[in-house]
Amino acid sequence: MDSPKQCFNCKTEETQIPLIVLSYNSQELHICPRCMPAIIHQTETITGNLPQK
Repeated sequence: MDSPKQCFNCKTEETQIPLIVLSYNSQELHICPRCMPAIIHQTETITGNLPQK
């Protein structure tokens, strides 16, 4: 069985809160609604959490 998907920023799992799917660097990422404002308004605060290719 696959492990639950999790928010790339805060690591909250899909079993705890719905996640939104997005694409970055040809990779599929998941983000929770609580972290979504940061990616829109404060991108520089989460760039360290983005996976590298």
